[in-house]
Amino acid sequence: MGRGAGRESSPAATAAENGGGKKKQKERELDELKKEVAMDDHKLSLDELGRKYQVDLSKGLTNQRAQDILARDGPNALTPPPTTPEWVKFCRQLFGGFSILLWIGAILCFLAYGIQAAMEDEPSNDNLYLGVVLAAVVIVTGCFSYYQEAKSSKIMDSFKNMVPQQALVVREGEKMQINAEEVVVGDLVEVKGGDRVPADLRIISSHGCKVDNSSLTGESEPQTRSPEFTHENPLETRNICFFSTNCVEGERPARGGGAIPAPTEGGV
Repeated sequence: MGRGAGRESSPAATAAENGGGKKKQKERELDELKKEVAMDDHKLSLDELGRKYQVDLSKGLTNQRAQDILARDGPNALTPPPTTPEWVKFCRQLFGGFSILLWIGAILCFLAYGIQAAMEDEPSNDNLYLGVVLAAVVIVTGCFSYYQEAKSSKIMDSFKNMVPQQALVVREGEKMQINAEEVVVGDLVEVKGGDRVPADLRIISSHGCKVDNSSLTGESEPQTRSPEFTHENPLETRNICFFSTNCVEGERPARGGGAIPAPTEGGV
């Protein structure tokens, strides 16, 4: 006898459907990101770009002009996320997790002692002593845990500032190495293979330059970068490099100009 026409779903088919759903969701998120990026620097010619940022695209900014822009716009760094207040961290150590059970036990011991004191002339002090011990254990443990957490946080913060990222910029016709946080709008920046892009850049010249945009767009293959305007969307065009992506190839250093204001808050 022939079996019915109904088809049972196999584990492989279910996995394929789940994978397809995740892929579609990722594509939708990428499309939304592309819509949020609003800039027109990739559409400008080199002459228009130089006039917009008041910079000589062969010599770069003057040191005085760069200092003025840095004072006006602030450092080239993303705005850090809001931090948890220290008193909140301390309260979490005192009242979080297993500590809350110990506090409940201590309160019950104090209540029991209070009831005994009200009903008896000479109440036993066992509940009082037990409540004090439980409260003392919670307080001492909470203080020690808070101290350890604060110490670890300070060590991690010191690691961040130990080796600041460097950028090679051209100012007054001379190349100089500066901290990436000092890159300003209008700077000429040179990036070679292996470097991390220090700011959102408009490509002025390049030779075999490719960047890894996987952290930003999820694209697994390195993307070619050149001075040509190839797409209306800044995330698709080839003449834009984005902050914190990596340059993975380049026969000679690629030169980016403009240090375009980043679409993300706090970037330059």
